[in-house]
Amino acid sequence: MEKSAPKDLKASFAKVTPKGILFLGIRFSCIRAIREQWFEKAMNEKGWRIKVYYYEDNASNIFILNTEEESLDICNAINASDFP
Repeated sequence: MEKSAPKDLKASFAKVTPKGILFLGIRFSCIRAIREQWFEKAMNEKGWRIKVYYYEDNASNIFILNTEEESLDICNAINASDFP
């Protein structure tokens, strides 16, 4: 497993969509996705898969590995209605 992902986190894949990062039927957002305009880019592309990490007993947050900073970015659950 990558350097910054704790062993108690499970790894899986989510899809970046125009309305958020979709994982287990829940939409998420994070500062990195907003800063890098992932959702706007997903409107022009068909979205893409990203590797995410999560606690099996708590899906209210997911984590994305930030390889540049060797850390995890936290993503919080959102409502799809938060997006125009």
